[in-house]
Amino acid sequence: MPSSTSPGSASDVNNWNSFKTDEGFIWSSHIPRVTAGERVTAWQDTVLRAGERHGILRVVEALDGAFRWDRDGSIADWLVAHGDRVEPFGTFPAGFLLGRPDLYLPAARLAYATGDGMTETWFTNVADLAGAAGLPPHGRVYPPLSIDPSYWDEDDSFTVSLATATDIWFPHNHPAHRVHDGPIDNRVVSARNAPRLNAFLTEVRTACQALGGDWRWTSTPAGVWEVDDEGLIRG
Repeated sequence: MPSSTSPGSASDVNNWNSFKTDEGFIWSSHIPRVTAGERVTAWQDTVLRAGERHGILRVVEALDGAFRWDRDGSIADWLVAHGDRVEPFGTFPAGFLLGRPDLYLPAARLAYATGDGMTETWFTNVADLAGAAGLPPHGRVYPPLSIDPSYWDEDDSFTVSLATATDIWFPHNHPAHRVHDGPIDNRVVSARNAPRLNAFLTEVRTACQALGGDWRWTSTPAGVWEVDDEGLIRG
């Protein structure tokens, strides 16, 4: 990794990229068949509450406005009272929202460098995030972090995938559009974002393992050299 450099202008410190896909880096867990629907719903509740608590996954709107965070508060609390408004699909029970991106809009709270310091704001897509930081908007309209549990194969097991459309979390990143010989130092920005993502990933991993799932991550895309043996982002 390159040695640390003193922060310069905001554009020098924002050494991260948004991507044209939502799969810049992926964490995943394969969970065996779960026959009790309430266990899957409880798993979702854990993930949603962890996402809100750590500022990584907030549902800001769902079901064409039937839910709005600014009016209704936590989506987890709303689903406890109104889960019957989310119809079952596949093997997932009523009230299961995750993995259905057509039904809800997620946001993440992210810090980025500005000319007079650091700014932290909620973003629903990486194009807006890049634009706010003055970086080329390489990303399309993808959320900074998405989570997709989808049943597969004939045994009704399912794989949970958490994918990011930005490497803002990682201490060192690909230079992309910048003129640079190797990975560039993003530690100033990563230090504000990575701890919260790590806390969220730890809770999701624990919840997946409680259902008998494993825990793994991609081995080649951006950031692979920046995670430890548990798939958490190095400091």
